[in-house]
Amino acid sequence: MPEKIFYSMPFRAENLTKKGKLERCDLAVSVRQNLRLLLMTPPAKVRDSPLYGCIIHWQQFVASNRLMEEDKRQEDNFKVNIERNVSALIERFEPRISLSEVSVDIRYNAEEHTTWRLVKSNLKENNVIQIIVNIKGKVKSQFLFDGQSLDLEDTIPLL
Repeated sequence: MPEKIFYSMPFRAENLTKKGKLERCDLAVSVRQNLRLLLMTPPAKVRDSPLYGCIIHWQQFVASNRLMEEDKRQEDNFKVNIERNVSALIERFEPRISLSEVSVDIRYNAEEHTTWRLVKSNLKENNVIQIIVNIKGKVKSQFLFDGQSLDLEDTIPLL
């Protein structure tokens, strides 16, 4: 059984005040939590590390543009930019992982989602898309216990 030596994220202050300790997790959970935090954080939001964070948050206007669905080249360029950024982020900020593949999948939803808008609208330009990042790799051996191996395959929805 893997040792629970990593602190679980996000930190919950109530556990510290009520139980006197923070939650812990094993290596696999720690890596997945760190990846989600890395990809869900917009760039330049971490004061000490302005490079930390995924560029998808800067490119949401491109992703929400309905023209991307009709222009395959624009969609491919968007995917490549996100894949490169995610790969670079993981190599820089998650040294426990040896990446084998990063891919981005875009799913278009044809249904109208107008509940979040202030004014109800029937415009087709308001279609919602979902961007999913698929990450495959292995946890490097120096971070493993007792010769175990840990393959990582994770899917993280961004938008």
